[in-house]
Amino acid sequence: MAFDAGFTCAVASELSDRLTGGRIEKIFQPTRDSVLFYVHPERAATLKLIIDVNPSNCRMGITR
Repeated sequence: MAFDAGFTCAVASELSDRLTGGRIEKIFQPTRDSVLFYVHPERAATLKLIIDVNPSNCRMGITR
């Protein structure tokens, strides 16, 4: 699946709904190409946001 403008807009909208107003508690770099943020949004449990910039498998989203 291409990470084009439409897909980027959809991901940004979903993440904005879930993470706005949250505080970043921890940041990890599990691999050379990825960063994992522990975000504590208002009135919700802590979420894990992963951003992976690997050229063959880029992704961004909430993970377990």
